[in-house]
Amino acid sequence: MREIKFRVWDIINKRILNYGEIMHLPMWEVFPGTPEQRAFNVMQYTGLKDKHGKEIYEGDVVKYTLKSYYNKTVTEMIPVTWGSYSDGGEYVDNVECWMIRYKSLSDICDNKYNQSVEVIGNIYENPELLEG
Repeated sequence: MREIKFRVWDIINKRILNYGEIMHLPMWEVFPGTPEQRAFNVMQYTGLKDKHGKEIYEGDVVKYTLKSYYNKTVTEMIPVTWGSYSDGGEYVDNVECWMIRYKSLSDICDNKYNQSVEVIGNIYENPELLEG
């Protein structure tokens, strides 16, 4: 079973607040009724960790290297997002690279495909990682 944790991007103060720092906040501040009232962007823990043991949250940007069946190496950076399958199951960001199609980040972190995953930033503090 996946551990349920959150962290938030404080829109006003432009900083990440970790799980322990948001537990004292009223939930109506963290999860407001409408987007216009939002002071925080909430990021859920994926239950996955990178090669250094760092927890991976929605909104993180990860870099990984896949070694294909043809012994070629592909390195990509992706923002972590949630999605869902048509049967209702969840996945964490499907990876679609030119050699290996539709492997989930869960598979990559579990070392099923001979690669390494590393959190290199997040979409709020490091938007330049998404350019290009």
